[in-house]
Parts: sequence; structure tokens; C-alpha cells
Amino acid sequence: MLKFKRLSKVILITLLMTVTLAVAANAYTYTVKSITHNYSYEDSWELTVFFDGASNGRLVYGFNTAWFDEDYCKSFHNNNDHYARVMNNKHSWQTAGPAKGGKWTSQVSMGHGDFPVWEALY
Repeated sequence: MLKFKRLSKVILITLLMTVTLAVAANAYTYTVKSITHNYSYEDSWELTVFFDGASNGRLVYGFNTAWFDEDYCKSFHNNNDHYARVMNNKHSWQTAGPAKGGKWTSQVSMGHGDFPVWEALY
């Protein structure tokens, strides 16, 4: 019985280590392109920034007043899986993605904050 308990512990520890290593091997580190601006927030506007080479990645971001004041963005990358996210001054994030390389993320938006941050993660 003692051998069985010891063997069971060894098997359990080996299994846990294998799962932990598998999860760590699948972890992916993203590069972040962050944008902040002091533009006017009286009228709607939209801008595009290119990143990761000549035109591998794009972040389209802006401010919209159509229904209510909102900050929004979406991202594109030719090769990498990617996300788009926007943060308001309350430090809450809204995220869209992941989208595969060659595809746009859906547009993500949230109520306007005093110092919005728009980001592409790729």
C-alpha cells in the first residue's frame, strides 16, 4: 500500500509538471504599440498608425460622438495574430481579438475617458 501511495504521488507530480510545461510552451509574448493623444474631443475624428515595418500592422483609432462619446480602435497585422484594445481613465480595458494574420480585429469601443489609450498587441 505504501508503494502504491508513493507511486501515485510520483505519477501526479509528473503529470502536473507535464501540464505546467505544456502551458508554458504555448505562452506567447505580444509586442504592444500604444497611442495616446491630446486631440480635441468635441468632434468625431479617426487616425491610422502603421507599425512593425512598412505596413505590416495598422491601428485605426479614434473618437466618436454619433450616439455618445466613445473611444474606439481596431487593428490589422499581415502575419501575426493580434488584438486591439482601448483603455479609459478608469483603468478598464475593452479588448477585441485575437484575429489571425491578414484579418482585422472587430472594432472595440468604450465610453470616453480623459486620457484614453489605444493599443495593438501583435
